[in-house]
Amino acid sequence: MYADILIKAVLYVCREFDSLSPHDVRGNCKKAFDAGEALGIPRVIEPADMDVLTVPDKLAVMTYLYQLRAHFTGEIITDKLY
Repeated sequence: MYADILIKAVLYVCREFDSLSPHDVRGNCKKAFDAGEALGIPRVIEPADMDVLTVPDKLAVMTYLYQLRAHFTGEIITDKLY
């Protein structure tokens, strides 16, 4: 569930949503994190972790989503969250 939300959020805003494969969680996460890095958003979790773990690290996922939100709203992040 968290992987789906994260991937869709990143790829939607990067206009790469159609490039997703429904059976390739790791590949989809890699595309999402690569797109995020192109925006200057550092990875806080690896694609393999999103695929292998039953439940990915919720704090890492929320931190990443917060950084995405901050990027697109112009909010300034004063402390590193990871």
